Amino acid sequence: MDLRSRRRLQVRRDVAEKAARLFAERGYEHVTVAEIAAAAGISRRTFFTHFASKEEAALASAADVLESLQRSLSAKKSEISFTSVVRDNVSELIAWHEHHAELLEQRRRIALSNPDLAAKVAAARTQAERDMVTPHLAAELGLPPDHHTVMLVVGAFTGLGDVLMSRAPDLLPADVATLADEALDLFEALLLRVKQTLPGTSI
Repeated sequence: MDLRSRRRLQVRRDVAEKAARLFAERGYEHVTVAEIAAAAGISRRTFFTHFASKEEAALASAADVLESLQRSLSAKKSEISFTSVVRDNVSELIAWHEHHAELLEQRRRIALSNPDLAAKVAAARTQAERDMVTPHLAAELGLPPDHHTVMLVVGAFTGLGDVLMSRAPDLLPADVATLADEALDLFEALLLRVKQTLPGTSI
């Protein structure tokens, strides 16, 4: 990523964080684009350079929790399994939640006051996760990304992730790690079973 792209990404993050804070403090419906722009130190015109609406700003940070996993998967060597990479990333995920506790609490308050927006954020995060893991799981299974088996496996992974994300705020870090291990054990067993059913596979 070049310098210009990094700066653009940082501006989007800053605006999204300021928007989240305002939404949590005053309610989504009572915050205007102009107020978000002022809080972020940019003009309305600059805001619309990055976002089409305040809803898009609210959705922008939906997948930020996935960034460390994205980096790990991008650097993954072919001989390393998908689940191994995810397991190694769990500690980073827990650290991210601890470091962003205030931001996550703001999002929780937004979700309580605006369930429709919360549902859209959750859907955006799930779709981002689906887009991220599909090529890696397809490669591990030796199937096209749009193959129905790949789609089923990806759906299982994102479903387990949704459960983990919903429970994590109420658990201690050690308990989150335990739950993540249990979820990955289930997924790993599923993945092995799927591989055993593929033609020409002997595992």
